[in-house]
Amino acid sequence: MKKLLIYELNELPLSVLNWYMAKNKEGYFAKRLSPEYIYETICSDDGELHPWTTWPTLYRGVNNHKHKIQFINQKTPESYLYPTVWEDLLEKGKTIGIFGSLQSYPPISEKNVCFYLPDSYSLDTKTHPKNLELFQKLNLELVKSNKGQVSKFGYKSCLLLINFLLNYGLNFYQIKIIFLQLIDELINQKNKNKRFLIQPVLSYPLYLKYLKKHKPDFSTFFTNHLAASMHRYWRSAFPNDFKHNNTNRIWPGGKKCIFQAMEIAENQIKQLDSFARRNNYSLWVISSMGQRAIDRGKYIPEIKIENEVDFFKNLFPKEIFKTIEVTPAMFPDICIKLNSKIYKKAILDVVLGITDTKGNNLFILRYESNSQLNFMTVPSENLVNDKTVIYKNKNINMNKLGIKLIERDAGTGYHYEKGVLITNNNKDFSNFRDKIIDTTLIKNYILENF
Repeated sequence: MKKLLIYELNELPLSVLNWYMAKNKEGYFAKRLSPEYIYETICSDDGELHPWTTWPTLYRGVNNHKHKIQFINQKTPESYLYPTVWEDLLEKGKTIGIFGSLQSYPPISEKNVCFYLPDSYSLDTKTHPKNLELFQKLNLELVKSNKGQVSKFGYKSCLLLINFLLNYGLNFYQIKIIFLQLIDELINQKNKNKRFLIQPVLSYPLYLKYLKKHKPDFSTFFTNHLAASMHRYWRSAFPNDFKHNNTNRIWPGGKKCIFQAMEIAENQIKQLDSFARRNNYSLWVISSMGQRAIDRGKYIPEIKIENEVDFFKNLFPKEIFKTIEVTPAMFPDICIKLNSKIYKKAILDVVLGITDTKGNNLFILRYESNSQLNFMTVPSENLVNDKTVIYKNKNINMNKLGIKLIERDAGTGYHYEKGVLITNNNKDFSNFRDKIIDTTLIKNYILENF
């Protein structure tokens, strides 16, 4: 039996891997990854694909038709019927180390858990061991304060970052990446949109430290920096995927950003491969799905709620507001937990009743359950022009509801069912030569490995 490391390179498609290897022929991927080490995967989830459903599909061994997970931090009755692979491994007496895997909240802290840091959308900062909480506090604060649009470092973020640096320290590579990012931002404010590249640079050395210390039988590390760069800058790197030249704005630096994201991942995977070979591990690099080009047409400035808690507080009387708990979500989603379902209809009526002056909804319902609601904001040209919303049959300025308009890079890459699985041991999937691996099968392959 070999131990197993999984580097979760979120949303990497085969096309981007091949593009990067062609451009970096002297790199680790191009030199080490012959075809027998690379497989394409396919996700069989129903409906619009999202990483908070595709990762549970991969690690639970069934698609969302069975596990029914639709929200971030959701535990459905059905999901308990299909435990994660790390829960199964704990039952078998194996040791685990989880670092940021999506939908991994809450942390597990039993005997064979070497370390467990839940994802960046966790409901609180709890980790195992407790001394990882310092990083999670910084992680959650940065995700919250930069939702949808990169902001200036706030007072709280600065304090948490300083505290993190004092306690964990930095290596030369981290200092170099952070310094270059700051210089880029000083040269051109547009470059602050690449700040997500720093996240894995801060988190990975911490993961590697715990991995080397504990050497668990099974371990995962999640990073979203590549997915973020592809969403924003697909068109910059792959202009030929689009029929027209004028439907979206193109930032020339976007192509470089995707390359940098792959370069960061490559350096980390190279280190992990070296560690794996010295310590009897297999190393798999997995994406639960991929991305491909999407042409969204004319860009309209997007709606952002300045403070989601205050937004709901202003919309509802105290007896309703106290039943609402705003939970973490990716932009442009707004997720709430209902501590009482009595007012669910009233909440839906109010939020879905907010329109622009032409009667177009500014919020739509993405998902719902008895205890959770997931809304999504909808861009409106009319709102851009007159800054006015219809609320309770009255015309009011959008600012009074805490609604503002933001402009960011038009998304030109989006979720696609085919992803990638890379292994450093070509015997791991030798039965699947020239075939696409369904992600629901990967859990069984992991269990068979042990």
